[in-house]
This record gives sequence, structure tokens and C-alpha cells, in this order.
Amino acid sequence: MRNLIVAAVFLFPTVRIFAAEPAKDAPPAAEPKQELTYPDNPAFQIAEVKAAYDDYRKVKTAAKTKYMTGLEKEKAAVQAKGDLDGIKAVQAEIELIKKEETDASDADFKDKKALAGIQKIYNAEIEKGKKAYLAKLEEVQKSMVKAGKLAEAEKVKTIIDDLKLDDIKKLFCGTWKYDNGVVQTYNFDGTVESKGVKGGAWSVKGTKIEIAWTSGFIDSFQLPLDGKTLSMVNNKGGKAKAVRVQ
Repeated sequence: MRNLIVAAVFLFPTVRIFAAEPAKDAPPAAEPKQELTYPDNPAFQIAEVKAAYDDYRKVKTAAKTKYMTGLEKEKAAVQAKGDLDGIKAVQAEIELIKKEETDASDADFKDKKALAGIQKIYNAEIEKGKKAYLAKLEEVQKSMVKAGKLAEAEKVKTIIDDLKLDDIKKLFCGTWKYDNGVVQTYNFDGTVESKGVKGGAWSVKGTKIEIAWTSGFIDSFQLPLDGKTLSMVNNKGGKAKAVRVQ
């Protein structure tokens, strides 16, 4: 019996299982690809619209990366000077630009030449990308109309209108002083603040902006705007000019 056991050991040696070692030169595991997100608008279900937005997103990402590098460099420079206000201004801009929804910068760097310089370049790159995006969307809209896809064309138009409204807001919103001494502030949400005058709301009506007052007056401003001056005509024949205060 003992001889049989010994024979069995030689015929069927114990099998030892080792965990496979990774190859020394094996590349690192790829990180999971981040899924791209799109604005909450039915038009972004259209492939051509998504493609145009993807191109615009790439432009914005590249511009932001370049701008952030410049901001970090200037942050180190002002820190070396012991400039507390400078550090706070640059840090606030960095935190703002990090946000996904932030595009162009409107920070006031007029007394900081280096920061104003890189900000100007950044805003120009964002604006160029936005114009190219708008042009692509208008081409998509035209192609949809030609193909008889009017419902899709209407969806694309909503994005185009929103982009154009954003441009109008940047030129119109802010605080203005009129030649009659009245100071008014036009907010991005469509409300109006005016010392002694309440109840106004502004909106875009075709080729002009209108402010409807509870008193029945309607102030009109012809588009396009230059962002520096305003010329107002109301429904009672009144006229006034204003300059931007802020």
C-alpha cells in the first residue's frame, strides 16, 4: 500500500498555482472616458448641432487652459511683490474661470497691465470661437430648411437666438447715466433699477430693445449697440442719450 502511495506522488505531482504577474512593460490601465454633456435643449439631439458644439467646446477649453496658465504666472508675480489686493483679484478670476458655465472674462484689470493683456487675448479667442459656432449653427439651420425639416430648423433657431441675446445683454446690461441726470441699471434678468422710478422691465423686440414701465411709457433702443452709449426714444416722443457708468 505504501509503495502505491509513493508511486502516485510521482505520477501526479502537486500542482501549485501562482497569480500571474503583470508584464513589466505593460501600459497603465486607461482611465474611463468622461461622457460629454450638452445644454438642456432639444436641439442638441441633432448630430450636426452636437458636432458644432463639440468644436466650440474645444476652442473654449484651449482658451481657458492658456488663460489659466497666464493667471497662475501673474499670481506668482504679484505674490512675489507682496501685493495682497493683486493676489485676491487674480485668485477670484481663477476660481471664476474654473466654472464650466463661465466664458468671457469681465474682470476689471485696468490698473494691471499684464493681467489686462492676457485677459484681452482670452476674450478675443472666446469671441472668435463663438462666432464660428454661430456661423455653423446658421448653416445647419439653412440645411434643415432646405431638407424640409422645419421642426428641427426651429429647434436650432432657439440656440441661435440665445447666443445673439447673450451678446445683446453684454452690451446693454449695466449702469447708464442719461443726459437728463437719470441713472438706470439694466440687469441680466430683464429687470430695471432706477432711482425714483420702479416697475420697468426690458426685453428684445425684433431689431430693438424696449423697456416697458408701469406708467405706460415705453423706452426703445435701436439695435445694434456699441456698449458705450445709448440713444433712447419713447412712445411719447421723448428722447435721451446715455453713457455707460459701469
